[in-house]
Amino acid sequence: VHACGFDSVPHDLGAYFTVRQLPEGVPLTVDGFVTADAAFSGGTFASALGQFARPRQLRAAARDRRRHEPRLVGRRVSVPSGAPRYAPEVGAWALPLPTVDAQIVRRSARTLDRYGPDFRYRHYAAVRRLPVA
Repeated sequence: VHACGFDSVPHDLGAYFTVRQLPEGVPLTVDGFVTADAAFSGGTFASALGQFARPRQLRAAARDRRRHEPRLVGRRVSVPSGAPRYAPEVGAWALPLPTVDAQIVRRSARTLDRYGPDFRYRHYAAVRRLPVA
């Protein structure tokens, strides 16, 4: 099962939980924030090495998958990368986090109408002190 550990469960279910607390049938924007101690598990490290070793194959697989997924009609789902900013809602600096998490949230949002007619998810690392980043 692809991406069944930390890189999907908290973010995907967290976004879904949040969406269920919000009004239905309206545009929604959800920002996800991650804090960590900068330690990687063995599985995360192995996945990262695999991705860095095969960038062309990964892009080709993503294109192929998109070709086979149904197109959305009357709805829009996006995962823009966002920009670095201070996020007062979490009291930290928000730095765009280029991980697979946002794509997993996007796929769920494309599948379920509950995410509304126009859903946007941005994914950030939250750091208290900018020099730490």
